[in-house]
Amino acid sequence: MRQKKPALQYCTTRAERLSYWMYFLGENIFYGLIAINMQTFYSDVGITAASVAVILFITKAWDAVNDPLFGVLIDRVNFKKGRFMPWLRLAMPLLAVSSIFFFALPGGAGPAVKVIWATVAYMAWDASYTLCDVPMFVLPTSMTDNIKERGQLLTMGRYFAMIGVTGASMLLPMVQKRLGWLAGYDNLGLFYALYFVQGIFWGANNILLFTFTPDCLEYGTYHTGERAEGVAASVQTFFSKLVGSLSGPFAMLILAGCGFVAGEGAAQPQAALNGIWICFSLLPSVGMLLSAGLLYFYKLRDRDAQVMAQYNDGQITRDEADARLAKRYGPAAPRQSAGQAGQE
Repeated sequence: MRQKKPALQYCTTRAERLSYWMYFLGENIFYGLIAINMQTFYSDVGITAASVAVILFITKAWDAVNDPLFGVLIDRVNFKKGRFMPWLRLAMPLLAVSSIFFFALPGGAGPAVKVIWATVAYMAWDASYTLCDVPMFVLPTSMTDNIKERGQLLTMGRYFAMIGVTGASMLLPMVQKRLGWLAGYDNLGLFYALYFVQGIFWGANNILLFTFTPDCLEYGTYHTGERAEGVAASVQTFFSKLVGSLSGPFAMLILAGCGFVAGEGAAQPQAALNGIWICFSLLPSVGMLLSAGLLYFYKLRDRDAQVMAQYNDGQITRDEADARLAKRYGPAAPRQSAGQAGQE
């Protein structure tokens, strides 16, 4: 008779877990409204596809660079009321204000003013979003030392994040049509059906990638003896945004080359419609298939990450850790913190 797996022993309360997950829901409503729809918004207010490509290159490059900068800052600055929560309290009002600034782009302004406004507004919004994002991905390392519990926190957090993004993206066409902004989305039923199918595969990939971050943090601490939560989270978001800094401008250049016409309700030539299909469907599908092959080379397992966490927290000795992990991952580094139990 097969034995039942023991129930997970939580270090966090149900209210703490729900609060953590609800944060991702609210945060990603902002993300769905702005980051995913920015190209459409820019085009509809009269900014050409080529100009949008330039804006995306500048803003997405800043988007990628500011993550490690804030990661180092979070690691080095120690507030009296905690390492992560003060950053989150600071970021919330900044995110709200910068979101309003983003959509306040004056429609009657000249092309140069629109480009400058769009660039500055998105850079301000992205800096605020980074302050919200980076601390949350490493917060589970302070909430619990149980690897499975951390994984559950992050996995459910990504589910709530996808609900926020999907909800914002699906409601936006209705709001835009009612307010007169953005003609199109005539067949909303088909749009929602295809968006749902796409979200299943995108969501699975998204959840897996974000749950790797705490395990990689333990791996790095195990090998170096130094713990850098902010840098660990910011590196993950850095590469995500680096891809965005290249793919976004590339897509807009394709649309510009296909003759995309800027402006609300503009009639698009068939070549532009083909370009939209290539950028939104074909290229992402090819990229997803290529990225799946890279997961084969990811060898870190939950049980080994748990042993690394126990060693990093001083629960087992270096000899015990080496006996279980050295053959597969190499020897453990001496722990740096003098106050940890079991330190050699």
